[in-house]
Amino acid sequence: MASPPQSPVPRYIARIRVEGLFGQFDHDLVFRDGVPANPNLLILYGENGTGKTTLLWMLYHLLNRHPAEGHRSYLARQRFKRFFVRFTDGLQISAEREAARPGDFGMTLSQGQEQIAAYEYKADENGRVPPATRKDPEHSRFVEALPYFNFGFLPHDRLTVSHEDGPQRRPPTLAPATPSEESSPISSSIARAIGTARQRAIGASNQGQLTTNAIYTDLVQQIVHVDLTLPANGVEEKRLSLVQRLTHQARLAREYSRFGLSSELQIEGLVGTLQTMLPERLNIAAQVLEPFLLGNEARFAVLEPLHIALTTMVGTVNSMYLNKRISLHLEKGLQISTFLTDEKLLPEQLSSGEQELLILFCEVISALSPSTVLFIDEPELSLNVSWQKNLLEALLKCGSGSSVQFVIATHSIELLTRYRSNVTRLSKTVVGPLEVNPEGGKAEA
Repeated sequence: MASPPQSPVPRYIARIRVEGLFGQFDHDLVFRDGVPANPNLLILYGENGTGKTTLLWMLYHLLNRHPAEGHRSYLARQRFKRFFVRFTDGLQISAEREAARPGDFGMTLSQGQEQIAAYEYKADENGRVPPATRKDPEHSRFVEALPYFNFGFLPHDRLTVSHEDGPQRRPPTLAPATPSEESSPISSSIARAIGTARQRAIGASNQGQLTTNAIYTDLVQQIVHVDLTLPANGVEEKRLSLVQRLTHQARLAREYSRFGLSSELQIEGLVGTLQTMLPERLNIAAQVLEPFLLGNEARFAVLEPLHIALTTMVGTVNSMYLNKRISLHLEKGLQISTFLTDEKLLPEQLSSGEQELLILFCEVISALSPSTVLFIDEPELSLNVSWQKNLLEALLKCGSGSSVQFVIATHSIELLTRYRSNVTRLSKTVVGPLEVNPEGGKAEA
Protein backbone atom coordinates (compact mmCIF):
# COMPACT_ATOMS: atom_id res chain seq x y z
CA MET A 1 0.00 0.00 0.00
CA ALA A 2 1.48 3.31 -1.09
CA SER A 3 1.90 6.24 1.24
CA PRO A 4 0.65 9.71 0.28
CA PRO A 5 3.30 11.73 -1.52
CA GLN A 6 5.22 14.23 0.55
CA SER A 7 4.19 17.75 -0.36
CA PRO A 8 7.13 20.11 -1.05
CA VAL A 9 4.95 23.05 0.03
CA PRO A 10 2.55 23.40 2.97
CA ARG A 11 -0.57 21.25 2.56
CA TYR A 12 -3.72 23.32 3.15
CA ILE A 13 -7.41 22.43 3.02
CA ALA A 14 -8.78 23.77 -0.28
CA ARG A 15 -12.24 22.19 -0.49
CA ILE A 16 -14.76 20.59 1.86
CA ARG A 17 -17.86 18.82 0.61
CA VAL A 18 -20.54 17.10 2.65
CA GLU A 19 -23.72 15.53 1.33
CA GLY A 20 -26.73 14.79 3.52
CA LEU A 21 -25.50 16.52 6.68
CA PHE A 22 -28.17 15.94 9.36
CA GLY A 23 -30.10 14.34 6.47
CA GLN A 24 -30.83 17.91 5.35
CA PHE A 25 -27.95 19.85 3.81
CA ASP A 26 -25.41 19.54 1.01
CA HIS A 27 -22.43 21.89 1.46
CA ASP A 28 -19.68 22.43 -1.11
CA LEU A 29 -17.13 24.75 0.49
CA VAL A 30 -14.40 26.03 -1.78
CA PHE A 31 -12.58 29.35 -2.21
CA ARG A 32 -14.73 31.46 -4.54
CA ASP A 33 -11.95 33.11 -6.54
CA GLY A 34 -9.35 30.36 -6.66
CA VAL A 35 -6.52 30.14 -4.16
CA PRO A 36 -6.49 33.36 -2.08
CA ALA A 37 -3.44 35.31 -0.96
CA ASN A 38 -3.68 33.58 2.43
CA PRO A 39 -4.50 29.93 1.60
CA ASN A 40 -3.87 29.03 5.25
CA LEU A 41 -7.13 30.79 6.25
CA LEU A 42 -10.46 29.07 5.61
CA ILE A 43 -13.60 30.78 6.93
CA LEU A 44 -16.91 28.91 7.24
CA TYR A 45 -19.99 31.13 7.24
CA GLY A 46 -23.64 30.15 7.34
CA GLU A 47 -26.99 30.46 9.02
CA ASN A 48 -27.53 29.05 12.50
CA GLY A 49 -28.35 25.36 12.30
CA THR A 50 -26.63 24.68 8.97
CA GLY A 51 -23.77 22.81 10.63
CA LYS A 52 -20.70 25.07 10.95
CA THR A 53 -19.67 23.75 14.36
CA THR A 54 -20.50 20.16 13.41
CA LEU A 55 -18.32 20.49 10.30
CA LEU A 56 -15.38 21.70 12.40
CA TRP A 57 -15.66 18.62 14.61
CA MET A 58 -16.15 16.29 11.63
CA LEU A 59 -13.04 17.72 9.99
CA TYR A 60 -11.05 17.22 13.17
CA HIS A 61 -12.14 13.60 13.52
CA LEU A 62 -11.78 12.77 9.82
CA LEU A 63 -8.20 14.07 9.58
CA ASN A 64 -7.03 12.70 12.93
CA ARG A 65 -5.18 9.39 12.66
CA HIS A 66 -4.44 8.85 16.36
CA PRO A 67 -5.87 5.57 17.68
CA ALA A 68 -8.06 5.02 20.75
CA GLU A 69 -9.40 8.58 20.77
CA GLY A 70 -12.86 7.96 19.34
CA HIS A 71 -12.37 9.70 15.98
CA ARG A 72 -14.02 7.05 13.81
CA SER A 73 -16.80 6.45 16.36
CA TYR A 74 -17.61 10.16 16.24
CA LEU A 75 -18.01 9.97 12.47
CA ALA A 76 -20.08 6.79 12.76
CA ARG A 77 -22.60 8.64 14.95
CA GLN A 78 -22.99 11.57 12.57
CA ARG A 79 -25.72 11.75 9.95
CA PHE A 80 -24.17 12.26 6.52
CA LYS A 81 -23.89 10.42 3.21
CA ARG A 82 -20.56 11.65 1.86
CA PHE A 83 -17.88 13.84 3.35
CA PHE A 84 -14.52 14.66 1.80
CA VAL A 85 -11.64 17.09 2.19
CA ARG A 86 -9.32 18.05 -0.67
CA PHE A 87 -5.97 19.73 -0.10
CA THR A 88 -4.03 22.21 -2.20
CA ASP A 89 -1.70 19.45 -3.42
CA GLY A 90 -4.59 17.30 -4.69
CA LEU A 91 -4.62 14.83 -1.78
CA GLN A 92 -8.15 13.86 -0.72
CA ILE A 93 -9.58 12.10 2.34
CA SER A 94 -13.21 11.00 2.26
CA ALA A 95 -15.83 9.16 4.30
CA GLU A 96 -18.88 7.72 2.55
CA ARG A 97 -21.90 5.50 3.14
CA GLU A 98 -24.98 4.49 1.14
CA ALA A 99 -27.46 6.77 2.93
CA ALA A 100 -27.41 9.79 5.24
CA ARG A 101 -27.79 7.90 8.48
CA PRO A 102 -25.42 6.94 11.34
CA GLY A 103 -23.55 3.67 11.18
CA ASP A 104 -20.97 1.98 8.97
CA PHE A 105 -18.92 4.04 6.55
CA GLY A 106 -15.88 3.68 4.33
CA MET A 107 -12.83 5.93 4.29
CA THR A 108 -10.64 6.53 1.25
CA LEU A 109 -7.32 8.28 0.73
CA SER A 110 -6.59 9.33 -2.85
CA GLN A 111 -4.33 11.53 -4.92
CA GLY A 112 -6.18 12.89 -7.92
CA GLN A 113 -7.89 9.89 -9.55
CA GLU A 114 -5.58 7.35 -7.91
CA GLN A 115 -6.72 5.58 -4.76
CA ILE A 116 -3.92 5.18 -2.23
CA ALA A 117 -5.70 3.38 0.60
CA ALA A 118 -9.19 2.54 1.86
CA TYR A 119 -10.92 0.92 4.81
CA GLU A 120 -14.52 0.01 5.74
CA TYR A 121 -15.46 0.92 9.31
CA LYS A 122 -18.20 -1.11 11.00
CA ALA A 123 -20.18 0.36 13.91
CA ASP A 124 -22.03 -1.59 16.62
CA GLU A 125 -25.61 -0.98 17.74
CA ASN A 126 -24.43 1.87 20.00
CA GLY A 127 -22.72 3.71 17.15
CA ARG A 128 -19.23 2.73 18.27
CA VAL A 129 -16.41 1.44 16.10
CA PRO A 130 -15.17 -1.49 18.23
CA PRO A 131 -11.64 -1.36 19.71
CA ALA A 132 -10.87 -4.64 17.91
CA THR A 133 -10.75 -2.63 14.67
CA ARG A 134 -7.36 -1.29 15.69
CA LYS A 135 -5.96 -4.83 15.72
CA ASP A 136 -6.91 -5.45 12.08
CA PRO A 137 -3.67 -5.41 10.00
CA GLU A 138 -5.56 -3.89 7.07
CA HIS A 139 -6.71 -1.05 9.32
CA SER A 140 -3.17 -0.51 10.56
CA ARG A 141 -1.92 -0.23 6.98
CA PHE A 142 -4.67 2.27 6.17
CA VAL A 143 -3.84 4.45 9.17
CA GLU A 144 -0.15 4.39 8.31
CA ALA A 145 -0.95 5.66 4.82
CA LEU A 146 -2.87 8.69 6.14
CA PRO A 147 -1.01 12.02 6.28
CA TYR A 148 0.04 13.24 9.69
CA PHE A 149 -1.35 16.47 11.11
CA ASN A 150 -1.07 18.31 14.38
CA PHE A 151 -4.27 19.87 15.68
CA GLY A 152 -5.54 22.69 17.82
CA PHE A 153 -9.24 23.12 18.57
CA LEU A 154 -10.88 26.08 20.30
CA PRO A 155 -14.62 25.33 20.65
CA HIS A 156 -17.19 28.08 20.97
CA ASP A 157 -17.69 27.58 24.74
CA ARG A 158 -13.90 27.40 25.40
CA LEU A 159 -14.65 24.68 27.96
CA THR A 160 -14.72 21.49 25.91
CA VAL A 161 -11.93 19.23 24.79
CA SER A 162 -12.03 16.27 22.43
CA HIS A 163 -11.88 13.03 24.38
CA GLU A 164 -12.68 9.38 23.71
CA ASP A 165 -15.91 9.79 25.72
CA GLY A 166 -16.96 12.84 23.70
CA PRO A 167 -16.68 16.53 24.59
CA GLN A 168 -15.79 16.90 28.27
CA ARG A 169 -15.96 19.92 30.56
CA ARG A 170 -13.15 21.02 32.84
CA PRO A 171 -13.79 22.84 36.12
CA PRO A 172 -11.94 26.18 36.49
CA THR A 173 -8.86 26.67 38.65
CA LEU A 174 -5.42 28.23 38.21
CA ALA A 175 -2.47 26.33 36.75
CA PRO A 176 0.51 28.67 36.30
CA ALA A 177 3.04 26.25 34.84
CA THR A 178 1.41 23.36 32.97
CA PRO A 179 -2.16 22.68 31.88
CA SER A 180 -4.21 20.19 33.84
CA GLU A 181 -7.76 18.93 33.92
CA GLU A 182 -8.49 21.54 36.62
CA SER A 183 -7.22 24.58 34.73
CA SER A 184 -9.55 27.39 33.72
CA PRO A 185 -9.64 27.96 29.94
CA ILE A 186 -7.43 31.07 30.12
CA SER A 187 -4.83 29.52 32.44
CA SER A 188 -4.80 26.29 30.46
CA SER A 189 -4.20 28.17 27.19
CA ILE A 190 -1.40 30.22 28.73
CA ALA A 191 0.24 27.12 30.16
CA ARG A 192 0.12 25.31 26.82
CA ALA A 193 1.59 28.31 25.02
CA ILE A 194 4.44 28.70 27.53
CA GLY A 195 5.10 24.95 27.42
CA THR A 196 5.24 24.99 23.61
CA ALA A 197 7.56 28.00 23.62
CA ARG A 198 9.92 26.34 26.11
CA GLN A 199 10.04 23.12 24.08
CA ARG A 200 10.83 24.99 20.89
CA ALA A 201 13.52 27.04 22.64
CA ILE A 202 15.12 23.84 23.93
CA GLY A 203 14.89 22.30 20.48
CA ALA A 204 16.54 25.37 18.96
CA SER A 205 19.36 25.17 21.50
CA ASN A 206 19.90 21.52 20.64
CA GLN A 207 19.82 22.28 16.93
CA GLY A 208 22.52 24.89 17.28
CA GLN A 209 24.63 22.62 19.47
CA LEU A 210 24.33 19.65 17.14
CA THR A 211 25.25 21.82 14.18
CA THR A 212 28.27 23.20 16.01
CA ASN A 213 29.48 19.76 17.06
CA ALA A 214 29.28 18.50 13.50
CA ILE A 215 31.14 21.51 12.14
CA TYR A 216 33.92 21.29 14.73
CA THR A 217 34.75 17.85 13.37
CA ASP A 218 35.29 19.40 9.97
CA LEU A 219 37.10 22.37 11.48
CA VAL A 220 39.89 20.27 12.93
CA GLN A 221 40.45 18.74 9.51
CA GLN A 222 40.30 22.10 7.72
CA ILE A 223 42.75 23.92 9.98
CA VAL A 224 45.46 21.48 8.89
CA HIS A 225 45.08 22.83 5.37
CA VAL A 226 44.74 26.54 6.18
CA ASP A 227 46.90 28.68 3.90
CA LEU A 228 49.16 30.73 6.19
CA THR A 229 50.54 32.88 3.41
CA LEU A 230 49.33 36.45 3.02
CA PRO A 231 46.30 36.42 0.68
CA ALA A 232 46.62 38.59 -2.40
CA ASN A 233 43.12 40.11 -2.07
CA GLY A 234 39.77 39.76 -0.35
CA VAL A 235 41.11 40.27 3.19
CA GLU A 236 39.05 43.33 4.02
CA GLU A 237 35.92 41.84 2.48
CA LYS A 238 36.32 38.79 4.72
CA ARG A 239 36.95 40.99 7.75
CA LEU A 240 33.82 43.05 7.00
CA SER A 241 31.73 39.92 6.47
CA LEU A 242 32.76 38.46 9.85
CA VAL A 243 32.01 41.70 11.67
CA GLN A 244 28.63 42.06 9.95
CA ARG A 245 27.59 38.49 10.77
CA LEU A 246 28.59 38.91 14.41
CA THR A 247 26.79 42.25 14.67
CA HIS A 248 23.62 40.83 13.10
CA GLN A 249 23.62 37.83 15.43
CA ALA A 250 24.18 40.05 18.46
CA ARG A 251 21.15 42.11 17.44
CA LEU A 252 19.00 38.99 17.06
CA ALA A 253 20.19 37.63 20.40
CA ARG A 254 19.28 40.91 22.07
CA GLU A 255 15.78 40.85 20.55
CA TYR A 256 15.22 37.18 21.39
CA SER A 257 16.49 37.63 24.96
CA ARG A 258 13.46 39.83 25.65
CA PHE A 259 11.39 36.64 25.82
CA GLY A 260 14.11 34.42 27.27
CA LEU A 261 14.67 32.68 23.94
CA SER A 262 18.38 33.43 23.95
CA SER A 263 21.09 35.03 26.04
CA GLU A 264 22.76 38.16 24.69
CA LEU A 265 25.98 37.87 22.70
CA GLN A 266 28.87 39.95 24.01
CA ILE A 267 30.84 40.64 20.84
CA GLU A 268 32.51 43.99 21.48
CA GLY A 269 35.92 42.54 22.34
CA LEU A 270 35.75 40.01 19.52
CA VAL A 271 34.81 42.64 16.93
CA GLY A 272 37.60 44.93 18.15
CA THR A 273 40.12 42.12 17.76
CA LEU A 274 38.93 41.28 14.25
CA GLN A 275 39.14 44.89 13.16
CA THR A 276 42.82 45.13 14.14
CA MET A 277 43.92 41.60 13.27
CA LEU A 278 46.81 41.16 10.86
CA PRO A 279 45.71 39.95 7.41
CA GLU A 280 47.76 36.75 7.56
CA ARG A 281 45.88 35.63 10.69
CA LEU A 282 42.38 36.43 9.49
CA ASN A 283 41.98 33.12 7.65
CA ILE A 284 42.60 31.18 10.86
CA ALA A 285 40.19 33.42 12.78
CA ALA A 286 37.52 32.88 10.15
CA GLN A 287 37.92 29.10 10.35
CA VAL A 288 37.70 29.15 14.14
CA LEU A 289 34.61 31.42 14.16
CA GLU A 290 32.67 29.59 11.44
CA PRO A 291 31.26 26.82 13.70
CA PHE A 292 30.17 29.43 16.23
CA LEU A 293 28.48 31.56 13.56
CA LEU A 294 26.77 28.63 11.84
CA GLY A 295 25.55 27.26 15.16
CA ASN A 296 23.99 30.62 15.99
CA GLU A 297 22.38 30.86 12.56
CA ALA A 298 20.83 27.40 12.94
CA ARG A 299 19.48 28.28 16.39
CA PHE A 300 18.02 31.64 15.33
CA ALA A 301 16.41 30.07 12.25
CA VAL A 302 14.53 27.58 14.44
CA LEU A 303 13.53 30.32 16.89
CA GLU A 304 12.35 32.82 14.27
CA PRO A 305 8.71 31.58 13.96
CA LEU A 306 8.36 31.58 17.74
CA HIS A 307 9.88 35.06 18.02
CA ILE A 308 7.45 36.37 15.40
CA ALA A 309 4.53 34.82 17.27
CA LEU A 310 5.52 36.13 20.69
CA THR A 311 6.29 39.61 19.38
CA THR A 312 2.94 39.75 17.57
CA MET A 313 0.99 38.47 20.56
CA VAL A 314 2.50 40.83 23.11
CA GLY A 315 2.37 43.82 20.77
CA THR A 316 -1.22 43.23 19.64
CA VAL A 317 -2.62 42.46 23.09
CA ASN A 318 -0.92 45.48 24.66
CA SER A 319 -2.21 47.75 21.87
CA MET A 320 -5.78 46.59 22.50
CA TYR A 321 -5.91 46.34 26.29
CA LEU A 322 -6.90 49.46 28.24
CA ASN A 323 -4.89 50.15 31.40
CA LYS A 324 -3.45 46.63 31.31
CA ARG A 325 -0.40 45.06 29.72
CA ILE A 326 1.22 41.68 29.44
CA SER A 327 4.84 40.59 29.41
CA LEU A 328 6.24 37.17 28.63
CA HIS A 329 9.48 35.44 29.51
CA LEU A 330 10.13 31.72 29.33
CA GLU A 331 11.48 31.60 32.88
CA LYS A 332 8.92 33.93 34.47
CA GLY A 333 5.93 32.92 32.37
CA LEU A 334 3.23 35.33 31.23
CA GLN A 335 2.57 38.22 33.58
CA ILE A 336 -0.39 40.61 33.53
CA SER A 337 -0.36 43.97 35.28
CA THR A 338 -2.18 47.28 35.36
CA PHE A 339 -0.53 49.99 33.32
CA LEU A 340 -0.64 52.82 35.85
CA THR A 341 -0.03 51.07 39.19
CA ASP A 342 1.77 47.92 37.95
CA GLU A 343 -0.57 45.79 40.07
CA LYS A 344 -0.20 42.09 39.20
CA LEU A 345 -3.36 40.37 37.97
CA LEU A 346 -4.41 36.75 37.60
CA PRO A 347 -5.61 35.75 34.13
CA GLU A 348 -9.09 35.14 35.54
CA GLN A 349 -9.27 38.80 36.61
CA LEU A 350 -9.32 39.95 33.00
CA SER A 351 -12.64 40.78 31.36
CA SER A 352 -14.26 38.12 29.17
CA GLY A 353 -13.11 39.91 26.00
CA GLU A 354 -9.58 40.35 27.31
CA GLN A 355 -9.43 36.66 28.20
CA GLU A 356 -10.77 35.68 24.78
CA LEU A 357 -8.13 37.77 22.99
CA LEU A 358 -5.31 36.27 25.02
CA ILE A 359 -6.64 32.72 24.57
CA LEU A 360 -6.70 33.14 20.79
CA PHE A 361 -3.05 34.16 20.61
CA CYS A 362 -1.97 31.48 23.08
CA GLU A 363 -3.67 28.83 20.96
CA VAL A 364 -1.80 30.03 17.87
CA ILE A 365 1.52 29.76 19.72
CA SER A 366 0.58 26.25 20.85
CA ALA A 367 -0.14 25.38 17.20
CA LEU A 368 3.25 26.36 15.76
CA SER A 369 4.28 22.76 15.08
CA PRO A 370 4.60 21.70 11.43
CA SER A 371 1.46 20.57 9.55
CA THR A 372 -0.94 22.00 12.12
CA VAL A 373 -4.62 22.70 11.57
CA LEU A 374 -6.10 25.10 14.12
CA PHE A 375 -9.91 25.01 14.37
CA ILE A 376 -11.55 28.05 15.98
CA ASP A 377 -15.29 28.28 16.51
CA GLU A 378 -16.49 31.89 16.68
CA PRO A 379 -13.21 33.75 17.33
CA GLU A 380 -15.20 36.97 17.72
CA LEU A 381 -16.73 35.89 21.04
CA SER A 382 -16.79 38.77 23.57
CA LEU A 383 -14.64 40.98 21.29
CA ASN A 384 -15.73 44.52 20.44
CA VAL A 385 -16.03 45.58 16.80
CA SER A 386 -12.71 47.43 16.70
CA TRP A 387 -10.88 44.34 17.98
CA GLN A 388 -12.66 42.12 15.46
CA LYS A 389 -11.51 44.33 12.57
CA ASN A 390 -7.85 43.60 13.22
CA LEU A 391 -8.11 40.12 14.73
CA LEU A 392 -7.49 37.82 11.75
CA GLU A 393 -4.64 39.94 10.41
CA ALA A 394 -2.92 39.71 13.80
CA LEU A 395 -3.55 35.96 14.13
CA LEU A 396 -2.19 35.32 10.64
CA LYS A 397 0.89 37.39 11.43
CA CYS A 398 1.31 35.50 14.69
CA GLY A 399 1.44 32.21 12.78
CA SER A 400 3.26 33.58 9.73
CA GLY A 401 6.55 31.88 10.59
CA SER A 402 4.93 28.44 10.44
CA SER A 403 2.61 26.47 8.14
CA VAL A 404 -0.40 26.46 10.50
CA GLN A 405 -3.79 26.59 8.78
CA PHE A 406 -6.69 28.40 10.42
CA VAL A 407 -10.15 26.90 9.89
CA ILE A 408 -12.68 29.29 11.39
CA ALA A 409 -16.46 29.29 11.79
CA THR A 410 -17.87 32.77 12.35
CA HIS A 411 -20.89 35.10 12.21
CA SER A 412 -18.78 38.26 12.38
CA ILE A 413 -19.30 40.64 9.47
CA GLU A 414 -16.06 42.38 10.46
CA LEU A 415 -14.09 39.17 9.96
CA LEU A 416 -15.88 38.31 6.74
CA THR A 417 -15.49 41.64 4.97
CA ARG A 418 -11.73 41.86 5.55
CA TYR A 419 -11.11 38.40 4.02
CA ARG A 420 -13.85 37.88 1.43
CA SER A 421 -11.72 35.62 -0.76
CA ASN A 422 -11.21 33.23 2.18
CA VAL A 423 -14.94 32.89 2.96
CA THR A 424 -16.91 29.74 2.09
CA ARG A 425 -20.66 29.83 2.67
CA LEU A 426 -22.78 26.94 3.87
CA SER A 427 -26.00 26.31 1.96
CA LYS A 428 -29.30 27.00 3.72
CA THR A 429 -31.30 25.01 1.18
CA VAL A 430 -32.83 21.94 2.77
CA VAL A 431 -32.42 18.93 0.49
CA GLY A 432 -33.85 16.29 2.81
CA PRO A 433 -36.27 15.80 5.71
CA LEU A 434 -35.46 17.09 9.20
CA GLU A 435 -33.83 14.31 11.21
CA VAL A 436 -32.36 14.46 14.69
CA ASN A 437 -28.56 14.20 14.80
CA PRO A 438 -27.82 11.72 17.63
CA GLU A 439 -25.41 12.55 20.39
CA GLY A 440 -23.86 10.50 23.17
CA GLY A 441 -22.43 7.02 23.19
CA LYS A 442 -18.94 6.05 24.09
CA ALA A 443 -16.47 6.39 21.24
CA GLU A 444 -13.69 3.84 21.32
CA ALA A 445 -12.03 3.64 17.90
